Amino acid sequence: MSKKAFWVLGLFLWNAEVLAHQEWGVEGGKTVGAGSLAFEGGFEGAFTHLGSIRNESFSDNTVGIRAGFSYGALSGLDLGLRFTLNFGWGEIDQYYRNSYYYSTTSSDVTTGIKAQVLLKVGFFDTGFLSFAMKVEPGFLADFYSKDTVMGLALPVGFQLGLAFSDRVGVGILLDLPMVLEFGKKGVKNSFLLPILMGAGVDVFFTSNFLIHAALTMGPAINVAGDGWKNVHGGNVIFVAEVKTGIAFRF
Repeated sequence: MSKKAFWVLGLFLWNAEVLAHQEWGVEGGKTVGAGSLAFEGGFEGAFTHLGSIRNESFSDNTVGIRAGFSYGALSGLDLGLRFTLNFGWGEIDQYYRNSYYYSTTSSDVTTGIKAQVLLKVGFFDTGFLSFAMKVEPGFLADFYSKDTVMGLALPVGFQLGLAFSDRVGVGILLDLPMVLEFGKKGVKNSFLLPILMGAGVDVFFTSNFLIHAALTMGPAINVAGDGWKNVHGGNVIFVAEVKTGIAFRF
């Protein structure tokens, strides 16, 4: 790096530090702050294209409505709970879930629920730059007409935050929203490992009220279980996740 470029970078970071007065956030690495309580709600969607089965295109999509809260137990440590109601649909003649094949169409809707414990640990926060890890384990269930599929949500994520002003913060995201589904009637458990990268943004209307959105995408790897591979024709698919919502801190 040249001397001129070094000074330009230094001036940019100094100005960003002066402008940034964000004390918390959703998509970046900031936590809500010790003793503070934040409520968050919104929508999320997972969209995949899984290739070809019997010469038919298959799309497996899920849209969820979520609500939850986080409490600043310590400076740099948030604890909370979240509940999500999912609506999923597929477009395929026969859709495999554990030990059954289900006839579905593009108009069929399958509901599901997910309840999670939230943990966010902030490693550092300079005002402009912040970094945190989130762990959000929980229970999930999908309700089909012939069966209920249950499992564990085991997501882990990392968030690098950039507070460009007191109104806008950007997060660089790495998400691993892992899922373990319990097999039935001699079918092995299935374990899916998505590796998703992307970015998110927090837009503050006031110091305690914001809207946020994020897009991540990448491969989802079938680590265990033959059902996924047999039906989808492989152990790797492409996944894109979209999240948006509002948050308010007390």
